[in-house]
Amino acid sequence: NYFDKSLPELDLSEAAILASLAKAPSSVNPYSRPKRLLARRNYVLGRMVDDGYITREEAEEAMALPLSTTRRLKGPEYAAATYFVQELRRDLIKNYGEDTLQQGGLSIRSTIDTKLQLAAQDALQNGLIAYDRRHGWRGPITRLDPEADDVLEQLNDVTLPGGYGTWEAALVTSTGSRGAQLLLTDGATIPLPAEEVEWAATYKPAEGKGGLNVGDVVLAELKRKVLNADETSAPADPQLDPDGDEIDEPEPEPMLVPVGNAILRQVPEVDGSLVALDPHTGRILAMQGGYSFFKSSYNRVTQSKRQPGSSFKPFVYAAALERGYTPATRMLDAPFVAFDVSTDDYWRPSNYTEGRTYGMVTLRVALEKSLNLVTARVAQDIGMEAVSELAERMGVYEDLPPYPAMSLGAGDAYLIDVARGYAGFVNGGRKINPTLLDRVQDRHGRTLFRHDERLCEGCSADEWDGAEPPQLAEVGEQVLDPIIAYQVTHMLEGVVERGTGRRARRVGKPLAGKTGTTDDYRDAVFMGFSPDLVVGVRVGFDDNRSLGEGEAGGSVASPIFTDFMERALADEPATPFRIPPGVRLVKVDARNGELPGPDTAVIIDEAFRPGTEPGMSAFTDTSDCLSISGNCGGGTGRSTSGFDPERDAGIVEETDEGFPFQPAQPRPAPEAPVDDSLGDVY
Repeated sequence: NYFDKSLPELDLSEAAILASLAKAPSSVNPYSRPKRLLARRNYVLGRMVDDGYITREEAEEAMALPLSTTRRLKGPEYAAATYFVQELRRDLIKNYGEDTLQQGGLSIRSTIDTKLQLAAQDALQNGLIAYDRRHGWRGPITRLDPEADDVLEQLNDVTLPGGYGTWEAALVTSTGSRGAQLLLTDGATIPLPAEEVEWAATYKPAEGKGGLNVGDVVLAELKRKVLNADETSAPADPQLDPDGDEIDEPEPEPMLVPVGNAILRQVPEVDGSLVALDPHTGRILAMQGGYSFFKSSYNRVTQSKRQPGSSFKPFVYAAALERGYTPATRMLDAPFVAFDVSTDDYWRPSNYTEGRTYGMVTLRVALEKSLNLVTARVAQDIGMEAVSELAERMGVYEDLPPYPAMSLGAGDAYLIDVARGYAGFVNGGRKINPTLLDRVQDRHGRTLFRHDERLCEGCSADEWDGAEPPQLAEVGEQVLDPIIAYQVTHMLEGVVERGTGRRARRVGKPLAGKTGTTDDYRDAVFMGFSPDLVVGVRVGFDDNRSLGEGEAGGSVASPIFTDFMERALADEPATPFRIPPGVRLVKVDARNGELPGPDTAVIIDEAFRPGTEPGMSAFTDTSDCLSISGNCGGGTGRSTSGFDPERDAGIVEETDEGFPFQPAQPRPAPEAPVDDSLGDVY
C-alpha cells in the first residue's frame, strides 16, 4: 500500500519507514506529515546500528534517501474507476456479506487496468459530448442578475448538474458579435469566442429569448495556469508543536488563473456504456457504466438490457456456418415476409436503406453491408431455433425466443453478455466467464477465490534451460468450432475494412467488429475486438427515445470504440488474428466469392473449411498452411489485386456502406405462384 511492491523488494530505507509506521501511523502519516516520518525513519535506522543489524555506513546511505512512498488511489486513472469499483463492491457483498467486506480484512485483487479504464471513460464521455453537441444547446442552468451586489456569492451557490466534472459555473456578463464575456466563481473573467455563442443560438425556448443572454449561468470548460512564485505571497514562518518540532503544514493549494478562451459546455442527456475484457480469460479490464457516476450510478454495462441490433448478426451467420454454409454462400437480398407467431402477424423486414437491395450476395457481403434481408432469410432457412440455441450456448442470452425479429437483434441483452459472446469468436470458440476479480484472500492469506485456476509448472523456473516455453491451457468450455469462430472473425475484419465499421480503420491495427442500430435509432452499438481485447459500446437515452435520424452505430458508437482502441493499442504490436489448424485461405472475388477472373475488381482472402472452397483444383495442400498463396500470416480481407477503392472509385459504384457493389437490377418474377395476399412482397 505504501511502496507498490512486495516485502522482499523493499530496500533498507523503505523497511525502516514501514517499521516507523507501526507505532503511531497517524502521527507519522507519509502524506500529511512527511518530515516527521523521515525523522522517525532515521531514528529506526540509528537503533538498527546500535543493535548491530546494520553498519553505520549502511544507515547513513539509507538516511540520505528521500521519502519514497507512492500515493495510492490518486490521479485521473483511479477517479475514473467509480463504476468498476461499485460493481466490484456489489459482487463482494453478494458473495461474502457486507460485514466481511468492511471488517474481515480481505485482500482483494481486481482485474482493472487503470490506464484502459481512463481511456474508456474519456472515449465514452467525448463521444457522448460530440453527439450532444450535434443536437444543439439546451439553455442555461439558471439566471442571475449580474448587477447584484452579492452576484459572486449567488454564483457560487448555484447547484450544478451531476457529472459536470472539471467544468466551472460561469455567468454571462456581456454578449456581442465578437463573442461573450464570462464571470467565474472566483471573480475572474474569461472570453467566450463567437463560434460558441453561435452554437448556443440553436436554443429556442418556448418562452423567453433564445440563444445566449446576459445573466445566463452556464458551464464552461477552461484552462488555468499556476501563478509564478513571485506573484504569490511569501511563505509564513514554520509553526512548532509543544515539543519544539516543526509542524508539517499541508501544501497550500496553487493559485490558478484562467487563460485563453472558454468553451461552452453542457452535461449530455444521452448516456451510454463501454466494457473491455480479455477474451481468453474473461478478465474485465475496463467498465464505464455511464457518462459519469455522479450524473447516474446506474451501470449500463451490467444493469441495462437493451437490443443489440445488427451487432447480433454474427451469431446468425455462425449458426449458418454450423449447418454447411460458407462465407461465400450466396443468398438473395430481396424483400420477403415471414409469419411471426409472437405477434400472430406477418413480419416484413427491410434493409437499413429501405427500398435498396443488392440481389444475390455472399454472406460476407451481407455482413459487411449489414443487410437485414439476407440475415433474416438465412435465419428463416436454418430455423430461428438454431440461432437461439447458438446465442444461448455462447452466453449472450439465457433464453432467446425463436421469433423472426430476434435474428436482427430485437432481443434485449446486457452489454457484458454480448461482449462475452464476441469473445467466443476471437478466442477460438470458447465460452468465458467475465470477472472483476482475480483473487480474494482472508486476513490470514488463505485464498477464498481465484478466477484463473490453471497451473503452470514451468512458469517458475529459475532460469531458461533451452526448453520450449510453458503453455497454459485455454480457459472456458468449447462451444463453437474453432474454424467457424475464425470464419466469423475473418468476416468481421471485412466489416472494419470495407463495411459499416470502416471508421475503425483509423486505429491501424488488425481489428474486427460490427455496428448495430435499433428501431427508430433508439440505440447505437459497436462490438469489436483485436486478437486480445474485446470491446462493447452502446449509446442511447435511458427513457428509450430516439437518438435522431441517421444517428446509427457507425456514426455514434463506432467513433467511441475507435478512440478507445487507439489508446488501448497504442503501444501494442500489430498482431494478426490467430488462424486455427485446418482453415483454408483462398483468394476469391470479393463480389461473388468465386475464384478471381478477368473482370475481378477486388480480390480478398476468404476462409473455408476443407472441402467447401471454390475450385478445389486451384490450390495445393501444404502441411499446416492451407492458403492457396501458402501465406497463413493472417488474412485481413484487404485487396491484393492492386485495386484501391478510394483511388479507383470510378471503376465500380462506391455505396454508402463503403463496399464497391452495384445495386441489384429489378428482380425477376418468382418461378412459383405467389399468394396474392402478399402483394408485391415475397
